[in-house]
Amino acid sequence: EIYTLRLQLSDYFTLGDLQLSDLLSDGQRVDTSFLPVFSITERGASTGALAFSGLTASGGEFSGGAFTTAFNGTTGQTAISINLSQELISRGLLGGDGVLAGGRTQPGDAAALTGATTLTITFRALVQPEFVSPQPFGQAVSQGDRIGNQVAVSATVRDNATQAPTGSTITDDGNVGLVVQQGRVNAKDVVAVNGAAPVLVDGRPLITQGDTITFRITYSLPTSSVEQFRLVDFLPLPVLQAGGLTKS
Repeated sequence: EIYTLRLQLSDYFTLGDLQLSDLLSDGQRVDTSFLPVFSITERGASTGALAFSGLTASGGEFSGGAFTTAFNGTTGQTAISINLSQELISRGLLGGDGVLAGGRTQPGDAAALTGATTLTITFRALVQPEFVSPQPFGQAVSQGDRIGNQVAVSATVRDNATQAPTGSTITDDGNVGLVVQQGRVNAKDVVAVNGAAPVLVDGRPLITQGDTITFRITYSLPTSSVEQFRLVDFLPLPVLQAGGLTKS
C-alpha cells in the first residue's frame, strides 16, 4: 500500500514546529525498501519531490532522520514520527527556519495572488500475512479484514510579521480505512446432464424427470488467505435431490 498524507495551511497562519504522528494499523509494516518522500510548496516556492535525508533502514524500521518508525510487537501497530520542521532546518529548505507561512500572511499577498502553502508526504507499507494482536476469526490477514492508517498534525502558531511564537498551538487529524478485497461467485452453470454435455433450448439446458444434473459453481478468490469460508447454494425449483460434491 502507498500512503500519501496531504496538508494545506490556512492562508492566514504562519506555523512552526510542524510534527506529524502517524499510526499504521496491525496487519501492516512500513516498507523500508522505499524511502519516504515529501514535497512542499510555500507561497509559490517549491522543494520538489525529495526523499527524507539521513534515514537508516534496519530490522524493518527507519531511524536517524526526521522520519522514524517504532513497531509494537504486542499490538502490531507501527508509530511513525515525522518532524517536518527538523527536515527543513537540517537541509536549509524554504528559508531553513522550519517555519511555513500561508498565502495571505503578508501585505500585498491578495493582489499578488500568492499561492497556497501545501505539503505531501508519501511512504509505503506492506500488508502482512498475519495480524500480531489476537483476532476473533484467526490471525491470517484475509478477505474482508480491515486495515488502516491514522495521522495527527501539530504545530506552533507564529506571528505573521516576525515569525515569533505566539504561545498557541494548532492540531488536526485524519484517517483512512482499507478492506482486503473480497471474493465473489463468478458463475453457476449446468455442465452435464446424465454425464453428457447438456442440450440447450433457447440457451437453457433441457432436463426431464430422472435426469442427473451436474452443476458447477465458480468462486473467485482475490487472495489465497480466507477464513470461515462458507458457500450456500440453493437448487432451482422444482425440488431436486442433491448428490455428492467435488471441489478443485
